[in-house]
Amino acid sequence: MHSALSKIKELERFPWEIGDILLAECGPPAENGAGDDTKMDEVLAELKRLNIEGYSRHGLTKLWRTAHSFPPDKRRRGVSWEAHAAAGSPQELEKILQRARG
Repeated sequence: MHSALSKIKELERFPWEIGDILLAECGPPAENGAGDDTKMDEVLAELKRLNIEGYSRHGLTKLWRTAHSFPPDKRRRGVSWEAHAAAGSPQELEKILQRARG
């Protein structure tokens, strides 16, 4: 694991940045999810080694998958990270936003 994980503590309030660090460290999630748990176990072990607490496998995986699903050019300003995560894809987020406007 790379030392970039040490920055996670500094970025607790910035989910996009944490997700981007996870993407850089772990690469993209597998289509079928194979190996994703192993990657997150490695991240959790490194965070523990760095004395960074408060992250679960589920939470880290959500940050990682959301950052992957929404590359920087697909992230909507003024729309929360949570809304992006709930939508799951740029196409679904756009549908939700269009329904909200109409």
